[in-house]
Amino acid sequence: MSKTILITGASRGIGLGFTESFLGKGHQVFAVTRQMETPALQNLQKLHPDLLTIVVASVSDPNGRASVREQVLAKTNRIDWLINNAGIYPEGDDDLNTLTPENLRQAFEVNTITPIFVVRELLPLLKKSQQPKTFHVTSLMGSLSDNTSGGSYGYRMSKAALNMAVKSLAIDYPDIASILLHPGWVRTDMGGEQAPTSINESVQGMIAVMERSGVRQTGQFFDYEGDSIAW
Repeated sequence: MSKTILITGASRGIGLGFTESFLGKGHQVFAVTRQMETPALQNLQKLHPDLLTIVVASVSDPNGRASVREQVLAKTNRIDWLINNAGIYPEGDDDLNTLTPENLRQAFEVNTITPIFVVRELLPLLKKSQQPKTFHVTSLMGSLSDNTSGGSYGYRMSKAALNMAVKSLAIDYPDIASILLHPGWVRTDMGGEQAPTSINESVQGMIAVMERSGVRQTGQFFDYEGDSIAW
């Protein structure tokens, strides 16, 4: 059955991988990007003109989030799956001596605050779905239990905060599945060429988890292979 899926950070990396895969499965996709020129998405739109809508907006801005909602409502009244994928790894994050308050604030703005307000903005559309699900691309680096190497202050802190926020969403909205996903260490601009996992491997693994997840798994934290991750 075809679903309506909205993906943030869709112009490259994992977000683009999600977009391409879901289009291939025949789903309607709203691909959100801040960039006006998105060659990869534009090529996909030529291949799937009836399925792909490119939404140009900054989801970190309240007006941008409102614009996303309006552009979705122009075509449909519901979202079945929301995938909060956009994120950053701030500069100077590995060392306490190079860390700045500005970079910390940016990490929390993009990795924690924005995803939660995207959910709030799109909540009325999610409630129109018979089986609404929200997925939040977080990181194993947001696990307190897993932190044995230190560093990555802003990234770790902002992802741990995202995990807590999604746990609260799962409790406050029990009819909407809220799932946290660790994509693995992936060969993207953020992950680097030395990363062991390809974008396709990560995306296909996460989609498998998405498809079998529902309200019984809400508030849980899984990696792309479907294994549960400790907080």
